[in-house]
Amino acid sequence: MSDGATNDEILLAACKQDNPDLLNSVLSDSKTNLNARDGVGNTGLHYAANCGSLDCLRMLRKANPNIQNLIEGDTPLHKACSYQEPHQAFKMAELLVEYGSDPRTKNRMGQRPIDLVSFSLKELRTLLLQATLAINMAPPKNDIEESEDENYDSD
Repeated sequence: MSDGATNDEILLAACKQDNPDLLNSVLSDSKTNLNARDGVGNTGLHYAANCGSLDCLRMLRKANPNIQNLIEGDTPLHKACSYQEPHQAFKMAELLVEYGSDPRTKNRMGQRPIDLVSFSLKELRTLLLQATLAINMAPPKNDIEESEDENYDSD
């Protein structure tokens, strides 16, 4: 597998094949790019979510979960929400939200991840709605810094 393949190619292949052992071996090299993309812009997180690999998702927890691929404009969260097995889809979405995935991101069809989820999957829909609410309710970082400055007493 590694004959002539770059670390980026090995990372993507490991995620496509749900092969945590191969992924672990390539991640041990500090030169490996966690956000490596293929020709259509998919990252390891996209492939791990597409094939339902919780192990690979966990191993890529420091990768950027908000990268959109070039064809559909999907994020890994879109892929997770499209996964056919509901319990696995929920677990993957839960991890991606924990890693900072933005559930408000729209793909090229104008769909947010929640738009890909059946109304019958209440647990997953609730997770995405709560994540959206948390982001929308959080004050902008500049507001936090300004309010801290206002409370500073220089006496």
